[in-house]
This record gives sequence, C-alpha cells and structure tokens, in this order.
Amino acid sequence: MNDQAVCPGDCNRAWRKAQAFSDERDQLLAAQKERNLTSIEQGRLLRLSIEPMLGDPVWCTDCLDAIKGAVRRLPDLAAWLWDRGHAGAGIDLGRLSTVRAERGSSTKGSPSLSPSWDACDEIVTWAAAVEDKVRARLGIEARDGDWWNGTSEHRATVLSTSVWWILARPVTWSLPEAERWGLEVQRLAKRAEKLSGRDELVHHLGACPHCDRRALIRIDGEDVVHCERCRRRWTEDEYQWLVRVAVAAAKDQKTAKA
Repeated sequence: MNDQAVCPGDCNRAWRKAQAFSDERDQLLAAQKERNLTSIEQGRLLRLSIEPMLGDPVWCTDCLDAIKGAVRRLPDLAAWLWDRGHAGAGIDLGRLSTVRAERGSSTKGSPSLSPSWDACDEIVTWAAAVEDKVRARLGIEARDGDWWNGTSEHRATVLSTSVWWILARPVTWSLPEAERWGLEVQRLAKRAEKLSGRDELVHHLGACPHCDRRALIRIDGEDVVHCERCRRRWTEDEYQWLVRVAVAAAKDQKTAKA
C-alpha cells in the first residue's frame, strides 16, 4: 500500500497505533495457522489487523466533510470571537483601529487587546492566505488589496468571501498543501470554539461504539451524534439503540461470569 494514500485524519488513529505492534500481529497470524486462538488473542488480532481509511486523494470522505464543516463555520466563529473580545476588552468596537494605530500594530496578525481578537485575526488571515494560494496554483488573478483596512466590516466581508471561494473549489483539497490546510482549519475552529465559549454547548457522551475512544459528542440543538476521533455519525435514535445493545451485552457477560 502507498502510505501517501492513507488519510491523515483522526479516522486512522487506531490504524496508526496498530502499526507499532506489527510484530505482535505477525506472531498471532503465524500462531493462527497452527492452533485455534483464544478469544482474547482473536480480539487482539482483530484490533491489530484494522485496515486504514484511504484519502481521495488526500482526505477520506468523512474527514473532508469535517474539514469543510470547519471552514463553513469560520464566519460565525469569527463573529463570536469578536463579540467575546469586545466584552473582554471593555472598549468600543469603533476604537479598535485607533488602538491598533496607537500601538503601531496596523498590520494583519498583530497582537490586540484581546486573545479573542487575535484568534479572529488568525482565522481571517488563514482564509485569505488559502484563497491566495489556491488562486496562484490555478493561475487565477489575485484578490484586490489586503484583508485589513481597520474596520470590522471589511474583515467580515473578506472572511465570508474567502470561505465561499474555498468551498466552491473542491480542487483545494487535492493540492500539495491540502493536508496542512485541513489540520490548520480544524485547529483554528477548535480554538475559536473554546475562546468564544461555544464548546460549552457540546454534550460529551462518553466512549464511541466504533473506536472505543471517549470522543462521542452531540452539539446542542442537533439530532446527530458523532465521534470527534473516527468521524462516525449516528442519529440520536441509532445511538440510543447502540447503547441498549451495549448494556444488554454487558449484562450477558456479567451473568456468564457469575
């Protein structure tokens, strides 16, 4: 298998972990030819023989959907960060450009009075930079001007435009930078959710039925449960059914041991 075809996302976390135990897997496979494996050995072999999710061409479908979802949320996340920064700094929004000028920090990415504002700047800078790079790769004329002109309105316009531009061109996720961009936007989105307090609206449901990692969540108001690690998704009804099956299996196992 070509390692470059393996999706770099969290969907392959279990597969990457299994690669560190390849010798143990080979020993179990050899033993299987000579005798019947114990139930514990069979379970271990099953975990170590997991097949990776492949990229198409870089990210698998589920991971790419998560990445596009993160890109799509950037304008809302930036708006929440802006509001949180305003409340934390305790100054009028109209004074931001004046404060920047007084501090000699009118360039993009410069520190402001609030970590939330800095995170907002980072989001806008990232989206504009990705759009610029994709335009250059495709030989398309560059955007006019720089993204920062001292007003929040211009910031919002540039961000929403860049997000639309990126999502409208699927080729973005086939370029050499696709892996780095995917990792970056997920990091930015997660940081923004934490700084803006939006992560408080996430319900943590415990271990995932598929990968067994404690990364199962449901966002407030949604009827879909998903794992942040392996990216599997279930409706809430499907998840409740899986919980009932797991509880019944645990009871059967406890009864058998008694």
